[in-house]
Amino acid sequence: MADKTTVRIIPKRELLAYRADFKLRAFRQIRKMFNLLKGREGFTQKDLAIALGIDEGLLSRRLSGKNDMRMETFSDLARALECKIEVELVHISEIERRAALERERMNTVPKIVFYGGGRISGEPVGQLAQSNSVVVPVQVTVA
Repeated sequence: MADKTTVRIIPKRELLAYRADFKLRAFRQIRKMFNLLKGREGFTQKDLAIALGIDEGLLSRRLSGKNDMRMETFSDLARALECKIEVELVHISEIERRAALERERMNTVPKIVFYGGGRISGEPVGQLAQSNSVVVPVQVTVA
C-alpha cells in the first residue's frame, strides 16, 4: 500500500494573501480593458455605470480599487465591457518554471555596452565581450 501524502494546513494569512493577489490580477485586467475601450471608443465611466444600472460614484470606487469586489462584480464589469473572463488553473511549479525560463531568456538577451577606453565599470573589455554583452567602442571627446 502506498504511503499517504501529508496534508499541509495552509495558514490563514497565506490564504488571504493568495486571495488578494487573485483579486488584484483580475482587477488589473478589468481596468486595462476599460482604459482600452475608453481610449479607443470614447467609452466613459458614466456609460459603464449606466450599462450596469449602478451609481457612477459606486463604479468609481470599484474601479479605483477602494471597494472590495466580489466575483459577481468582476463578472458584471466584464459583461458590460463586452468581454469574457477566462480562468486557467496552473500549478505553482509550472508558474515557477515559466518564471525561471523568463529570467533565463532575459539573461541571454545581448546587452550593448558603449565604452571609450580599456575598462568598463572596473571590468576588462575582454571579459564583457565573453559574456552576453555586445561591446561597441566609441570615441569620447570632452570639449
